[in-house]
Amino acid sequence: MTRTPSHPADAQKPARPTHPTRQRILDTIEELVQQNQVVTRETLMELTGLSYHVIDDHVSRMVSDDGTLRRVRAGVYVPCEPPPEPRAVSVTDLPDGTSVIEIGELVARVYPRERRALATRLAGDAMQLSNIQAGENVNMLLNEVMRDLKKIKRDRQGE
Repeated sequence: MTRTPSHPADAQKPARPTHPTRQRILDTIEELVQQNQVVTRETLMELTGLSYHVIDDHVSRMVSDDGTLRRVRAGVYVPCEPPPEPRAVSVTDLPDGTSVIEIGELVARVYPRERRALATRLAGDAMQLSNIQAGENVNMLLNEVMRDLKKIKRDRQGE
């Protein structure tokens, strides 16, 4: 005797993706790399909400089985295939108020209103870059202060 689904929608349920967790981790890694951020298991855990166990399991398979990632040191990873080199970008303001934006081989002449619309959409990227740079500056300063503090402590112990 054959069983029929109790509800017609049950018969047409789409198949579940085979590796949604792996893809979630890969997408997060790609985004971190595009933002010039270090890919660590801690960062992956924070951004994906997955446990260390799940992240370690998937990441270790990406390192050893398919070579998608390379382990730089314990808990730090980089993709084996680096993202493509960025294309040259230039903006030229013309006397009539328009601008010419060149990205690689792509050339677009934009009017002030279009330029403002682009600027509005790119402001988030500029802010993100600014935050990344500020974080790097703070880390460098913190390292200098810690180094100086250790030196002062060593000097005081020698007295």
